[in-house]
Amino acid sequence: MRRTRQRAKIARSGALWPALLFLTAAAPRAASWPLAFEPNHGQAAGARFVARTSDHGLVLVEDSGFKFVLAGQSPASIHFLGAERHPALTASQTLPGRANYFSGRNLERAITGVPQYGRVQFSGIYPGIDAVLHRTNGSLEYDFLLAPHAEAGRIRLVLSEAV
Repeated sequence: MRRTRQRAKIARSGALWPALLFLTAAAPRAASWPLAFEPNHGQAAGARFVARTSDHGLVLVEDSGFKFVLAGQSPASIHFLGAERHPALTASQTLPGRANYFSGRNLERAITGVPQYGRVQFSGIYPGIDAVLHRTNGSLEYDFLLAPHAEAGRIRLVLSEAV
């Protein structure tokens, strides 16, 4: 199946601009770091995937979209309005290294060996339409992948401050 690709950088408008600027204005050395998506093995409540930014912020990938929990900022979210409620989420582009989480002295509660990925794909959020989250040139991006004859007009995003 041939898919066309439509790319959309996170909008630099409205109340979200100060929060989203954080993701694109990282220090020069940090901008070359890959944004690593990890499957949630208990390191973040309510998310399916977690990505940590170079400035101690988080990107939480949920069924309906993704949330930014940025250091020193109010959380913000982008949700796919009217989309499939529980789309398949898959990770690709395996990155080197593993994440490990230790809390206190109880090693039985440690979360170790969590794989890291460069991309997370929402499959079938709308009929014939997938969405992919990834980092390009230091910016978090999302792309929409459309199958032939898919209706791009079905794509509706809601940007809001998360509660």
